[in-house]
Amino acid sequence: MTMERRRVKGDPKKYRDEMWLQTKILTLLEEKGPLTVNEISQELSWPNDEIMMYLMAMRRYGLVEEAPKARRDRYYKYGKKERS
Repeated sequence: MTMERRRVKGDPKKYRDEMWLQTKILTLLEEKGPLTVNEISQELSWPNDEIMMYLMAMRRYGLVEEAPKARRDRYYKYGKKERS
């Protein structure tokens, strides 16, 4: 029986960039508190759509959470999820 080596698809540099961006987002939220997608995007000079994609993935894995939304606020803010 021969063993096949599975290769991870994609560029390893891209995965490093993903971890870098995730760390940057978490650090920013820790320093400044809850921010909107647009505020994060402006702080990191990164496109809104990519920030949103990362935030949704990070929310799914319990790294960030939506901050309570005031009635008149139009945009959701995201903050670093506190570990218990």
